[in-house]
Amino acid sequence: MRRLAIAVLLALALAASASATARAHEDAEMGGYSVTVGFLKEPAYEGEMNAVEVRVVKPMSADDHDDGADDGHDHDHSTDAAHDHEEMHESEVPVGVDISAEVEDGGGVIVHVTAEGWRWAPESMDEAHEPGAGHAHIYIDGVKVGRVYSSRYRLSELESGERRIRVTLNTNDHKQLTLNGDPVEASATVTIPGAASHAATVGVEGLENTLRAEIIHVASGAARTLDLRASPGAAGRYEASLIPTSPGHYRIRLFGEIEGEAIDRTFDSHSGGGDFDDVVSAADIQF
Repeated sequence: MRRLAIAVLLALALAASASATARAHEDAEMGGYSVTVGFLKEPAYEGEMNAVEVRVVKPMSADDHDDGADDGHDHDHSTDAAHDHEEMHESEVPVGVDISAEVEDGGGVIVHVTAEGWRWAPESMDEAHEPGAGHAHIYIDGVKVGRVYSSRYRLSELESGERRIRVTLNTNDHKQLTLNGDPVEASATVTIPGAASHAATVGVEGLENTLRAEIIHVASGAARTLDLRASPGAAGRYEASLIPTSPGHYRIRLFGEIEGEAIDRTFDSHSGGGDFDDVVSAADIQF
């Protein structure tokens, strides 16, 4: 009986931990941008490491697409590279890349990246080139939508129809690698069902320099302004770490600029009428 009781308690603890991945966030439209705000881990428990999470996307403009990108045929590599204005760098060591993609319900796509002779180096972003190391750039129909820092990348809510996904290996200083004069890249074509039609969006990058978040514990009035950092492997997603020390109603104020547009908006947790979780007492999960 004692073993059974311990097993039940462990199962409950695991269930509570798993529920943290089912995040409730609040969405808002701000001048053509879609902004999502909440706690990184929800339920959010007092005394537990957490973070404010902010995601910012904008519609993908048809003007940004390469000519003929949707015709279903392979395109000359130099056309895509020129479109993104990337410099090229001949690799000093043999490297290669391949990708596969699986379509999710709702229009999302999981991209699996297999790189040979390669080390992912997110910690060296913007630093000097290191042979055989760096990151990748990912494109939808010829338009760069993010940077890849690991073997798995998720694209969300793609426009219905046939979409071409391309991944290139890039140096720490963002030059596209070539090997024997050929770009080191791979592509795959996926079909997004029409029933899951969404406007294609791209994550807005660089906002760690222009956008900040203020976290407020409403009952006490205690507040702190946090610097946002970009999340590796997820264009348009930002985090600001914190440990909430009191349960209850929290308010997040997002302020600054998004691509030159002034932003100042508050988001409340559930007890304040908002959509993201209140911070709850840790007593519920203590053992």
